[in-house]
Amino acid sequence: MPDLAVYNLTTLTGLLGPAKAVVAMTSVVTPTRKILGNCDIRVSAEDNAMVLIEHGGGLISHVQSGFNYFSPKGHFGSEQQRESNLHFLRNRPEAASSESAVRKIRG
Repeated sequence: MPDLAVYNLTTLTGLLGPAKAVVAMTSVVTPTRKILGNCDIRVSAEDNAMVLIEHGGGLISHVQSGFNYFSPKGHFGSEQQRESNLHFLRNRPEAASSESAVRKIRG
């Protein structure tokens, strides 16, 4: 299970009580990763997880965790999304850490 899920699981059991029952599924969403832009490696460890927890007293919670939450059009989205991001950054200078952030979104 992706390491970030443990924080959510800890929070939920702290707030809602200990787990009485747990059901979970994991999968590999991205079986091949590109390293340093030029080398592909096969991934065997799961990169996606869903956990359903029964806490008792009718309380049920869930946690989804993974390393695959991205747009199929890249981190900056479609051309329309890039233009929207540029508009946002130009009108809110505090949102951009530097001029290079605007250039990076332009692609």
